[in-house]
Amino acid sequence: GYAAGIALNENGREQAGMGLATGDYDNDGLVDFHITNFSDDSNTLYRNDGNSNFTDITFQSGLGEPTIPFLGWGTSFVDFDNDGWKDVIVANGHVYPLVDNFQWGTSFAQQLLLFRNEKSDAKNNRIRFERVGAAPGSALAISMVARGMAIADFDGDGKPDVIVNNLDGAPYLMKNVSANSHHWLALKLIGDLSKKTPKDAVGSVVYVTAGDLRQRFDLTSGGGYASQNEQTIHIGLGNTVKIDLLEIIWSNGQREKIAVDKIDRLITIKQNAAAK
Repeated sequence: GYAAGIALNENGREQAGMGLATGDYDNDGLVDFHITNFSDDSNTLYRNDGNSNFTDITFQSGLGEPTIPFLGWGTSFVDFDNDGWKDVIVANGHVYPLVDNFQWGTSFAQQLLLFRNEKSDAKNNRIRFERVGAAPGSALAISMVARGMAIADFDGDGKPDVIVNNLDGAPYLMKNVSANSHHWLALKLIGDLSKKTPKDAVGSVVYVTAGDLRQRFDLTSGGGYASQNEQTIHIGLGNTVKIDLLEIIWSNGQREKIAVDKIDRLITIKQNAAAK
């Protein structure tokens, strides 16, 4: 961790490290980390610079100051608006109920945080995130004592939804009601056991090229905080209407290119077989 730059934050301090999200938020083909932390400290975004080197760019990216009052748990990179750029979502909730008795700038029950990826700045090619406002009556406006969080398209409408596990309470299932203005594709991978790939294809990597955008997706087991996202790769395509190239690097190392003739649907891909 020390040699890679992920053991300490940019100020050289150790942090609590509650939840972890992995994903390529800047579409450079490298896996980045987002880590949630205790209250009175920011969450941390580590950009992968290649060659096993990472840089803490939390405050430069806009994810620093807004997260300081919150105690974060589950987190995930998720393209909630299907524009082809991964956003960040965080489940929050304190561990001490008595914080509500003091003016400490925090609370026991807390809102979820959703940050929209604003894509690269044309001047300095730097990614910025902006917090999505909590509209009255929306799921983002609910205060909860959240812990685990998982991402899945529960209703099959092509937009990732969220389920949150709460301390001493029922879970919340939150439907994604963002506009249907962008295209998408979802992939269910099935590995070939005879080729030493697990049936759930965990460890496989997918590269998708559509128009000017090339995205990377890693199929992982576990994530966030004590949670498991749906093991379906969800790809936001923005306004692009076709896939130019879809390449899978299966967990056994085999590379396979798949032809995709239709989008806005879920397809199942079996290793060494045509997509269905």
